[in-house]
Amino acid sequence: MTALENGVMAPVAPQNKLHGWSTEENQLLRFEDCDEWDHWWVYEGPAVSTVAAEGSGFPGMTISTEHYIKNQHLDEDEDGVLCFFENREKPTPESGSMQWLKAIDTVWSSLESGKSSEESLDFAASPNALPEDVNIIREGVAMALGAWSPYLDLDKPLAVTVVHPEDKDWFLERWESLGRGGVAETWFDDFSEYGGGGAAGQNPDGSVSMYFMTAEAFTPPTEVYDFYYHEVTHVFESQWNAPPKSPISCWTAEGPASFFGFSKADPSDRDVSSAVFAAMRVDRADYLARYFEANDGLSEESILEAVLNGLNNDDGCQFGAPYFGYTLGLFVVEKFLIDFGMEGFVSLNQEGMQASKEVLATSFRQAVGSDYEKWVSEDLTPYLLSEFKALTRR
Repeated sequence: MTALENGVMAPVAPQNKLHGWSTEENQLLRFEDCDEWDHWWVYEGPAVSTVAAEGSGFPGMTISTEHYIKNQHLDEDEDGVLCFFENREKPTPESGSMQWLKAIDTVWSSLESGKSSEESLDFAASPNALPEDVNIIREGVAMALGAWSPYLDLDKPLAVTVVHPEDKDWFLERWESLGRGGVAETWFDDFSEYGGGGAAGQNPDGSVSMYFMTAEAFTPPTEVYDFYYHEVTHVFESQWNAPPKSPISCWTAEGPASFFGFSKADPSDRDVSSAVFAAMRVDRADYLARYFEANDGLSEESILEAVLNGLNNDDGCQFGAPYFGYTLGLFVVEKFLIDFGMEGFVSLNQEGMQASKEVLATSFRQAVGSDYEKWVSEDLTPYLLSEFKALTRR
């Protein structure tokens, strides 16, 4: 071990776990504050070492010695983990009611484990996509498709496209050939700014397309599989949901993808997946609590307003703070699965969860036999407020 400038001990041989970011020196970014860092680094952490991750109490913490060293100035409490409740009392994974374990039970008893499926794939990769990245993505998608197979009924082959940021003309030609659907035409330019990512959606003819962008700065993850389970959850959603004619409730698209992705982060190990999910709950609860406190206050009323009236075309749903689709949506789906299970989730999608905000209430009653607004006000928001306070010690 060696001492860094901030006094934290770092391993001589760099350690990396549970992330897909490049560790090449010219790809290491330096950020000025934790808000910037949290916007870029999807997971909790990283810790500088395995020892620091274990000391945090969250074994699902990401680890990256190189990224930590580049941004060690952000670790104000010098616990070896970046931006992890700096100068505030840290919660434990057991904070809160622990009801989320029931939702994890639902996922693990419903989705297949260890099964892989490449049946009915229309797979293509652009000329500059690195072969090793293409193979990793193909294997990850096949694994997630195998898990979701009991709930997939695709009439046409699933089109999976892997593209490199230098291959825009190739992408547009492929996109045109698939019916100009699955993603918007602007998807390529939007994701080129980040260097990578994924998306899935329905084509005009009802078929479903998946797109992945990979580059030297964003290599597809191999130790954590939420990336692939996240996107295949969108495939599941898309088999019934044509592009809506009016805005949809923000939580209905990215919320399920985030929940199912993180809860199957390691599809061969439930304990590891649960640890990753526990870390993500703390991370996102803290983010949401700080956001609500800085605006209308952390209360049942502010949470209720965000759930019922936050829409997918709002700036704060997917592409700007507070990213309600990924943050608040994770917890909404958690509570839904606790109360209604996988059967209810499948039924809600079949009824048209993402058709429009107006249709959601009708679909909800038809799927689970309950009033949507009553469930949100009497069951969901008290649960969320209690969990946010417990997870952030507020």
